[in-house]
Amino acid sequence: MTDIKQYTQPQKLIGTIIYVSFVISFIMIIGSAIWALLDVIMARGKTELFLRLSLGFQIAIIGGILAALFFLLILFYGLFRRGVTVILNIIFRPIELEEKFKNRKTVKLAAGALMVSLFAIIVGIVISIFYEIFRAIAGGTEVSIAGIAENLSGGQIALIISILVLIITILTLALFYMWFNGYGLIIRLLYTLEEEEEGK
Repeated sequence: MTDIKQYTQPQKLIGTIIYVSFVISFIMIIGSAIWALLDVIMARGKTELFLRLSLGFQIAIIGGILAALFFLLILFYGLFRRGVTVILNIIFRPIELEEKFKNRKTVKLAAGALMVSLFAIIVGIVISIFYEIFRAIAGGTEVSIAGIAENLSGGQIALIISILVLIITILTLALFYMWFNGYGLIIRLLYTLEEEEEGK
């Protein structure tokens, strides 16, 4: 694994942003999953029940929530350097190119266009899947926030939003990977094809 010191500041910034996005999405998913579970156990009246508790229990519950939150923050902070390094190693892999393929603008342009097209396909598929899911939740009608909110609890809505944040983060990581590594992959493919042609 390449050490984080080997990367430039812009690269480190990209890795840090993606890592922080993963951390935020994971914390959101954990919190919203607990919220959704509580909605299943007790659909209504949770706030009223909390307010009816004694001050000591209220403080204990709030303290427990804060303790869990800070534990997760400390955990992810401890994994910060390793996590960012893993992301950087995924995105910015060193690419060795044959001399004849270096600085080919047409190939770079074609590779970039291909990467954007592939990413558009992936994004389109993800949007279509979620559209159908939301449409089913809304009762088969046109997708609307009001229609979704009527059929889901607050915790379920928060969980869906959290999952969407995670998916967006993963897609962002995939985009950076495809953008920085796609050219090398295409070049290697071209090199293999040319070698086969020359060998005939």
